[in-house]
Amino acid sequence: MPRKNLLLVAFLVAACTKTAATQSTAPTTTGAGGATAVSPAAATTIEGTVSGHDGTPLPLAHVRILGDKTSDTKVARDGTFTFDVSRQGLAQLEVTGVNHAQTAFMVVLDGTPLKLDIQLGTYPRQEPLGTVSALVWTEDPSGGGRPETIGLTPQSNGTLAATVKASGERVWYQLFGTSGPGRSVNGPQAHAYAYDGGGDYRSILLPSDGKVEITVDPATLVPAGAARVLSFSGDNPTRRIADVLAAADDEQERVTAMVRESKPQSGQEARAVASAYDFGPARGAVLTALAAEEHPIARRAMLAAYFGLGSFPPADAADADRARAAELVGGLATDDPGWQMYATAMIRAAELSNDPRDAERLRTLLDEKLDPELAAGILFSRLMDATMSNDEAKQRDAYKRLQTPRFGKTPYFFISKQFNPDSAIRTGKKFPKFEVAAIRGNNKKAAKTLRNEDLTGKVYLVDLWATWCKPCVAEMDNLHAAYAKHAGAKGRRPFEILSISVDKGTDEVDAFRKDRFPMPWRHAHLDFDEAGQLFGVAGIPYAVLLDETGTILATSPQVSGASLDSILERVLAEPAP
Repeated sequence: MPRKNLLLVAFLVAACTKTAATQSTAPTTTGAGGATAVSPAAATTIEGTVSGHDGTPLPLAHVRILGDKTSDTKVARDGTFTFDVSRQGLAQLEVTGVNHAQTAFMVVLDGTPLKLDIQLGTYPRQEPLGTVSALVWTEDPSGGGRPETIGLTPQSNGTLAATVKASGERVWYQLFGTSGPGRSVNGPQAHAYAYDGGGDYRSILLPSDGKVEITVDPATLVPAGAARVLSFSGDNPTRRIADVLAAADDEQERVTAMVRESKPQSGQEARAVASAYDFGPARGAVLTALAAEEHPIARRAMLAAYFGLGSFPPADAADADRARAAELVGGLATDDPGWQMYATAMIRAAELSNDPRDAERLRTLLDEKLDPELAAGILFSRLMDATMSNDEAKQRDAYKRLQTPRFGKTPYFFISKQFNPDSAIRTGKKFPKFEVAAIRGNNKKAAKTLRNEDLTGKVYLVDLWATWCKPCVAEMDNLHAAYAKHAGAKGRRPFEILSISVDKGTDEVDAFRKDRFPMPWRHAHLDFDEAGQLFGVAGIPYAVLLDETGTILATSPQVSGASLDSILERVLAEPAP
């Protein structure tokens, strides 16, 4: 399994990211450009215990500092562990254990021994269990073996089971459906366990007569949703920041849950929901703790938590926040681990700084230093914001940087192409010349093709979509509502929709309209590649709003989700050109 993504929701485009920075309390010297160089300091000893939700030791558990391979430590059978870390500053301590939820939290590495006891929590799950499947390896996954997905069948005794043929000495498996959506974890039946490299474990079974029986008894699974418990002792500052950071994380989780419950249809909608949340009390709690803290590393941790709570538009930033931002990022070299591990808060703080050196460092970080996918995500967020606000200069800058070879292997390289400021599809320009095959349905007398001239005389929404595209299907309720409200409305400019499918053929569209959504407007079909060449679109759904003359009024992401209705209200009430 991949490590837990610290970006809370993709829709938020890094608006509520868990963040922190690193800085050493060891003696320092100032290098070129004001960067801080850290002198050697004593290693930090980390020791303690790891137990399960019920306080008992686990069959297999590990503790590690993320980003430090030398720290990966197997927990002893009695639940104890100890290791030394030479690195200084803030770091993330990750703890994993069989049958339990992966967890990570901030620790301070300053040479002061860190003593802690960790009682792991458990993942949430559906009750009663729904569909459960097994991810099965008959060859060692650590040696490149590939898994097969096998469904578990309900048995008369209430268990779930599957039989797997095996010619080797071992079979490895994980379960889907017992630990929340999208997570595969070890099964309770095992002769041994092995870490999967991403926060969870694989169960190992020994075949008998060329097969293994995988059985899951829901009644024997660990309780779902048990909370993690941390206990600290000693003088290490970690104990002082733990509650502050945990409270900030909980606040972010509440915002994430609120956004999910709102079922946003676009990033614009998600950001609007998140921006309505009142972070004032949570920020105040962090500032109260900050006022009583003197340790420089602990202060940076709290400041990073502070800048992770909501957004901080540079144009509206208060002087106090600019001073806090300067304390968080001031003097940090571009190779400091804090930029990489907790980039969003660090970059947000750098943007608040009035020091021109910080602006230059920020450009260096995004264009050269940070992980390409992380940096590309941040630049794409800037591109989206600039597109939404019609800031062409910022749009051009972000787009140009995203189109460099550094980001060529990231998804943002391709997705950003449809926000090319020089695209043929731009507000105020004529819609590109096109000819597409019409989907006529039962109307055999309808035209076989559609051209630009067929989209004149009405305000048209041209919607590129596919039946297999989940975001496209999610837009259907909004499209139907807009069509029902605005098409044929008296006293307003006439309105129509043209949906251009990029499915393999038209049969999929006919079946979709018969079984799922009627889509009572005009339809056409294009191959996906043709749509990309014709309209410069790199992803779907993608919509373009045209006036009666074929002039582009707006494009995605402005005309998506619930925002479509408000745009149509305004446009259709205005006089026609």
